[in-house]
Amino acid sequence: MSASDTGGGGPQRDAFLGGEGDRWFARNDSQDIAPYMRSALDSISRFLHPGQHVLEIGCANGRNLAYLAQARAGLNCSGVEPSAAAVTAARQLYPSLRVEQGSADRLPYANGSVDLVFFGFCLYLVDRELVLAVVAEADRVLRDGGFIAIVDFDPVSPRRRAYRHLPGVFSYKMDYSRPFLASAHYSLAHKHSYSHAGSDFHPQPSERVATTVLHKSVAAGYVDESD
Repeated sequence: MSASDTGGGGPQRDAFLGGEGDRWFARNDSQDIAPYMRSALDSISRFLHPGQHVLEIGCANGRNLAYLAQARAGLNCSGVEPSAAAVTAARQLYPSLRVEQGSADRLPYANGSVDLVFFGFCLYLVDRELVLAVVAEADRVLRDGGFIAIVDFDPVSPRRRAYRHLPGVFSYKMDYSRPFLASAHYSLAHKHSYSHAGSDFHPQPSERVATTVLHKSVAAGYVDESD
């Protein structure tokens, strides 16, 4: 998928689809999983069962999905990734994974076809104009009763910082569970806040990362007043 195939409204998305994703991947390519991410994946795996479909947004070379597939045998693992180079690497390293080039605001999956949607450190780079579209797409593909898992920065209040690798691009730190929890359809199932460099809590808000898991239940959020 090229940037021209995805429509307007997302200059950061188009930059990553158009080449910055490949450059990011070249800087960060590794089959090793950072300790904090390994801990996050262990937490997320507890919400998965054999035969279920897990979709990772921003899956890079597929190493996180491969780890989940090993932790929970029988999973159907898919990924969407803006870097063509990363997609090629994922297909070579892990041929059992279904990995496609694309972006989080347009997911190539049917309504309600996914049991767990995993955002692994990618939401902080999403265009602000597209954040709610990304939330809506994740909700669209997630089945009722499924889970959203988010690993991202965990500041006290939203922050913006220039992305040092490309002028005009920014990173945005915020609690990305909030747009989901604003709906009665979602409830908090799990949250662990910790240091970006380890698994312990960090007193500096700018250094905090969180693993957050949300449960979707459309009916449970509403009190029945029929009587």
